[in-house]
Amino acid sequence: MASFDRPPTLDRRLAKKRLVVSVPSKHAAAEADQLSLFARHGQHPRLGSARVLVTNGSGGSSADRVCLRPARASDEQILRTTHRAMARDDGFDFALGLTAAMSWPEYLAALENYRHGINLPAGIVPATFLLATVADVIVGRASIRHTLNDYLRQRGGHIGYAVLPEHRRRGYGTQILRRSIPIAQQLGIGDILISCDETNTGSRRIIESCAGQLESRLTWSDGTRILRYWIT
Repeated sequence: MASFDRPPTLDRRLAKKRLVVSVPSKHAAAEADQLSLFARHGQHPRLGSARVLVTNGSGGSSADRVCLRPARASDEQILRTTHRAMARDDGFDFALGLTAAMSWPEYLAALENYRHGINLPAGIVPATFLLATVADVIVGRASIRHTLNDYLRQRGGHIGYAVLPEHRRRGYGTQILRRSIPIAQQLGIGDILISCDETNTGSRRIIESCAGQLESRLTWSDGTRILRYWIT
């Protein structure tokens, strides 16, 4: 993927607790989606209860229409099914912190606690969990970690993302990461650390296309080679 330019300067005018964001049409799909997700669900992480109105263009490929949004009450069935399938087939936790014993209201409340850094399990850092959708069909997810612990400094980094198997090879992974970067910046993260396994060529291409600069390689305890990238 091509390198990712930093987001354009946005015209933000806060009036009557509404934030109006004007986005140049060439950046509209990428920027409007990530800024409007909190408008549609009540809060922006840095603007509290201020509403966000977005003016944008239209068009582009389906990958350009990837939107990140919080989990909803209506997502329970598909997210639980997806979480079980990914854990079984890929050994991967798709839904941050979800367990079979949790009710759905409990899980949504737990995601809010993760976002605010409240009642976190041991070893877990504050994080914003977002679903990636195209035409409101869930195609993947992003987990944006507000800070790093010793584990994440070596493996994981600030942003973890995933695309569901049936939606891969369509450019969605690139767009999920691209939309996650400005959100991480809004959360006050400066230099963004992202890692992947050395053998994961798809993820390497995604990170490098989003201006990731390889800093180092390390060998994990199980022998896996990890690549560590910074986006500045």
